[in-house]
Amino acid sequence: MEQERELLVAYGQWRKNDSVSAEDQLEQLVDIVAALLSLSVPADSMHLYELGDTGALAMEYEFDGRDFLLVLAGRQEPAWGSVLVHAVGAARGASWAVLHWPEEQPDEELVHKISDGVTVLDRTHLEAAVAGLSPLADLVRAALRRRQQHVPLAELLGVGASAPQQPDLTPLARRMSPLPVETKLWAGHRPRCCSSGGLSPNGPPVWPVCPTSTC
Repeated sequence: MEQERELLVAYGQWRKNDSVSAEDQLEQLVDIVAALLSLSVPADSMHLYELGDTGALAMEYEFDGRDFLLVLAGRQEPAWGSVLVHAVGAARGASWAVLHWPEEQPDEELVHKISDGVTVLDRTHLEAAVAGLSPLADLVRAALRRRQQHVPLAELLGVGASAPQQPDLTPLARRMSPLPVETKLWAGHRPRCCSSGGLSPNGPPVWPVCPTSTC
């Protein structure tokens, strides 16, 4: 719990400090992301890469026996194509995602340009991990499994999902259509319905007897 509290404090200070340069802000974010990932992945599996001269960084790590790459992208809108090309090279076949951290909604151009099998996370995903709603490594893996360019946090966590359909408790006899009854004539006799039994005023129920030739 102590580490989680320290993460909350560090993230709060990082969010409030708008006087530093974008480069310094990204470097501080790397420390936060590394701390979040270390809650779930081996620390010695994490490696940081610079994606050319784009200004973006990428964190490689191993989680649950698989290799992942998380690209930390800020406001590189004019260079999204270059960022993605470098990310593909750095991934080397690993599953990878982009964390677009400046906004609560990812850049539309970025979402449009990423290829199939890649997903974009935004600042809401980062803050959910900081708040302890879900480990960051789990969020990245869950988003990649959806195979969508972007999965909103609420959808990823199942918040607001439709309730499961309630079972139909109507008796089976009411849900079934009446069974067809075939009517046949034997030896030219017209079928007749036998009246139901009734209660005798002075004794047990009396049930009329139908002659077999007419009933």
